[in-house]
Amino acid sequence: MNFMPFYANPAGIKLVGLDSLEQAIKTPVQEFFFPEDQAFILEVFFPQVMREKRGQVEIRFRHFKTGSALWMIYNVFYITNDQGEPVGLATVSQDITARKQAELALVESERQKRFLADILEHADQPFAVGNPDGRLEYINHALERLTGFSRVELLAMDWATELTPPEWKTIELAKLAELQHNHRAIRYEKEYYRKIGTRVPIELLVEMVSDEAGRPLHYYAFITDLTERKQAEAALRESEERMRLATETTGVGIWEWNVITNQVRWDDQMFRIYGIAPTRDGFVDFTTWSATVLPEDLPYQEEVLQNTARQGGRSAREFRIRRSGDKEIRYINAVETARINDLGAIEWVVGTNLDNTDLKLATEALQASEERLGLGVQVAELALAEVDYNSGQNYLSAKAAQLFGLGDAEIVVPREAVHATFHPDERTELLRLIDECLSPSGSGWFDMSHRVILPNGTVRWLHVRKQVTFTGEGKARRPIKATLALHDITAEKQAIEVVRTSEMFVRGVLNSLPEHVVVLDANGEITAVNEPWERFASENAGTPHAVSKGANYLEICRSSSAAGDRYAHQALTGLEDLFANRRQEFVMEYPCPTASLNRWFLMQAKRTNQGIDGIILSHVDITERKRTEDELRNAQARLALVIEEVKASYWDWDLKTNKLYISPEWNRQLGLDEEESLLQWDRKNDRLHPDDRPMVTVATENYIAGRLPNLELQFRLRHKDGSYRWIHSRGALLRDEDKQPIRLMGLNLDITDYIKDKELSKGRDEMEKSFRLYVAIQTAAAIAHELNQPLTAISYYAYVMKDMLTSSTPNPQKLVKVMEKCDVQAQRAGDVIKQLTSLLHKGETNIEPLNINKSVNFACDLVKSNGYHDKIKLKLNLTDDLPLVTSNALQIQKVLVNLINNALESMNESGIQEGTVTVTTCRHPETQTMARVTVCDSGKGATDSDVLSKMFQPFYTTKPKGLGMGLAISRALVVAHGGKMWAEPNADRGISVHFTLPFVS
Repeated sequence: MNFMPFYANPAGIKLVGLDSLEQAIKTPVQEFFFPEDQAFILEVFFPQVMREKRGQVEIRFRHFKTGSALWMIYNVFYITNDQGEPVGLATVSQDITARKQAELALVESERQKRFLADILEHADQPFAVGNPDGRLEYINHALERLTGFSRVELLAMDWATELTPPEWKTIELAKLAELQHNHRAIRYEKEYYRKIGTRVPIELLVEMVSDEAGRPLHYYAFITDLTERKQAEAALRESEERMRLATETTGVGIWEWNVITNQVRWDDQMFRIYGIAPTRDGFVDFTTWSATVLPEDLPYQEEVLQNTARQGGRSAREFRIRRSGDKEIRYINAVETARINDLGAIEWVVGTNLDNTDLKLATEALQASEERLGLGVQVAELALAEVDYNSGQNYLSAKAAQLFGLGDAEIVVPREAVHATFHPDERTELLRLIDECLSPSGSGWFDMSHRVILPNGTVRWLHVRKQVTFTGEGKARRPIKATLALHDITAEKQAIEVVRTSEMFVRGVLNSLPEHVVVLDANGEITAVNEPWERFASENAGTPHAVSKGANYLEICRSSSAAGDRYAHQALTGLEDLFANRRQEFVMEYPCPTASLNRWFLMQAKRTNQGIDGIILSHVDITERKRTEDELRNAQARLALVIEEVKASYWDWDLKTNKLYISPEWNRQLGLDEEESLLQWDRKNDRLHPDDRPMVTVATENYIAGRLPNLELQFRLRHKDGSYRWIHSRGALLRDEDKQPIRLMGLNLDITDYIKDKELSKGRDEMEKSFRLYVAIQTAAAIAHELNQPLTAISYYAYVMKDMLTSSTPNPQKLVKVMEKCDVQAQRAGDVIKQLTSLLHKGETNIEPLNINKSVNFACDLVKSNGYHDKIKLKLNLTDDLPLVTSNALQIQKVLVNLINNALESMNESGIQEGTVTVTTCRHPETQTMARVTVCDSGKGATDSDVLSKMFQPFYTTKPKGLGMGLAISRALVVAHGGKMWAEPNADRGISVHFTLPFVS
């Protein structure tokens, strides 16, 4: 059906952009309509007019010069002759373009409002609207999940008293008063009650809607659950410390590259690997690394790093370096992964370096095999499918079947089986798009990403490209098959959070956001800013924020960049890349000095397709985060300094490989050289004291198995010189993702001196106890000796008097009785003395073999610990390989302490401030079966032989204080052991006290 016009009025000709009537007459009628509407006019509308003799439709005309669409009400009716026969068609058109555009704009506005309401309702962040009376007017699902209360329960509550703990009331009232006074959104922390009785820490961002008088009508708040953040803050320090210990243990160096700021930071291990002196803050230039890489390896390494920074994911590399200083070529294994920020943009590339030179030759074959396997896995990522529309069956390759959760092998299933896997939220739209691409008038091309739900409930993202093959033409055109290519993009979707924002967002929502938001058009001109931006700009004129609507953001960046501002240059480069479609997102951190504080901001930029062509910028204040990071680094440095100062050694046992790492302090504690360091846990056990080994083994096994709550032990380790050192050890387990123990790490403290002091104190107490016992024995013996003579005399004279009086005339019987009583009492006194002596001799200690040299050393340690005169030297002259003597250790040690103290006191009383006391052990020159011990001083001495003999008698003393029992008891103890004790004057000055003890038979 082909119509040609024969007349058009001037208004109609001008409306469609033609120049003359002649041009209009030569143009077929269908050419006047928009291309997409021409088929409808010819095939549907005009046939209807022919049947019904008239018709009306809203249709798009085409402007011949601009190509734009003109909306018209198009009326068509028959023209008849005098006989009423049709001779042609007449049309009347009315331009309704403005009305149509307004209707479409209204529809789009309503769609945006519904879209915003749906976002709030289904957003992951809790949201609520409340009134000043304490009642909630609206809450979303996220707030129900956060508190555990249902929507009905929450709407019935008083949010100020029933949902909020009472201790937060004062803070909240002050914050709401601040909001009402300043009319600016406020942010503060508090707690909510949960339905289960617990509390949840939250952060509120509250805005107010007020009446004309400024009185609050509604509060609406965005609520953030702070539980994970507060737990993360508590765990961050521990995590960082574990990381530091782990890198020192494994020799792995860690580096971070901020792809936005282009800053690179190394840990201490990285500097050690490359043989480079550490920088003060750990930051290095890129050339610090690239200058060490062999030239033939460098291009590929740079390419891999750049790809990881752009595309994300994980990469592993091996390359060679020439260490700084020694110029030695080393093989380095490197692994890095991209780290995504909160907005889904790649912000950091974090990697590890491991010097693997020694294992290089042994692992080349394995690395080659892994690379081939990795390539195979990449190739196998493609999944194929084919749809037969005649049979309604879908063919799925093995990979495609796996992606849809329909098995692990090739399979043919009905189309409905595949459609059933579509995510419920997207199923209706997906089926509509599928029907659209199957339309005879459609292109038959389908390219989109969507979600599927596997039988186990797992959600997977698929990117699907589909091409439909048709048969026939026109109305007979129908689909017969389709070929699909599928790719699993779950990881990418999980790593990227798409920023959904546009100019059409409600102004109130934009203003309620805490971030400073700026919207740029395609030329870089600022078309909109939110209220937080405007407030900051007015308060801090002169900062990068002090630009407003109408300014060109790109020109401001260019001006600052030309002046040398590197952050402005970085921002300019990123924004130009966005405008040129070289990237979709851009993130950077930059400093922003203000009058009151040097602030830091995180700028995030993203292209938007929400009805405008431009970029949305958001600037988030990260000053507090930066301060926290600085404090964390300082805390780590202080902790490392504390560990160094307390001389604690660190150890790390890999439970899988049995390898043991020990810090240099451990080697110092055991006197080991670096090459003697313990590499296996079993070698550490070999150095355990045999008596301690079972205890340590059992406790360690019980702790690893979870039968002990903690691991804290004291045990002895063998020093290189053969002695044993006492160690106090504490350990902690490191577990993998499955909670299985993989490493045991801990600290050791050398407490040998503490244990030694403890043993000395114990020995001193036992010796003093023994000494006091023998003082009592000898005192009783002395009293018995003094009493036995008069008692014996009484008994003897009483006997004589009895005998004499029995022959006299006085009353002999009475005298006999008296004398008998005297005799009985005398005998009783003797018995009491004997009983006392017998009682005090109870508790004597056992005699045992003793190394006399060890007793001398122990006695000297006791003297020193009791306030030894450090200016008078104690000199030991001990004969090696002396046989053991028969003695009681505590008693002989007390004898030695008494003699050494007497020697020191004698020198002190003589006014001698410096000198020597010598203790000598040897075989007795005259009796080879006896050991002789001599304590020689250089004090005032004694030349009188009478004094030398009396000094060992009980209660004899030349000191102003004391009982004079020390030497008497000492000699009694030696004699009790089968030895002798005597004193001799020295040739020059002072005396020597000797005693002997018998060797063990």
